Amino acid sequence: MLTTLSVIVLAFSLDLLLGEPPTAAHPVAWFGRLVDALDRDWYDGDRGQRTAGVGIAVLAPLVPAAVASGTVLAATTVHPMGGGIAAALVLFLTISLRSLLELTADVVAATESDLETARERVRGLVGRDASTLSPGELRSAAVESAA
Repeated sequence: MLTTLSVIVLAFSLDLLLGEPPTAAHPVAWFGRLVDALDRDWYDGDRGQRTAGVGIAVLAPLVPAAVASGTVLAATTVHPMGGGIAAALVLFLTISLRSLLELTADVVAATESDLETARERVRGLVGRDASTLSPGELRSAAVESAA
């Protein structure tokens, strides 16, 4: 049986070795498609907005949680170690340490030679408008996001 620490170490090792999974296998992409479907199907007038908001607030977190826990439980019934491996895979799919570090390094490096590239790439880390940020502000935004 894998301990919690082993599951975490395996998940982070997979992340550092493999990086981001492809979009088709990425839970954030699945989550976005789920929210889009709920929003599109339920959004119609005031009542529709409320229904969509409640549906998204309730279903959006529950569906991925149910899939993740169901996967781990099913794997555990096959073999006790299977649950630990499945838990590590679920955790791997939800972390992005390698991508975060790579993007942060790209932004910091781009501030030395190409401010437009740095401004474009920092949008992957922050939600604010980066069009007027100085090189120091871009570096700060990237590093603070990675911290």
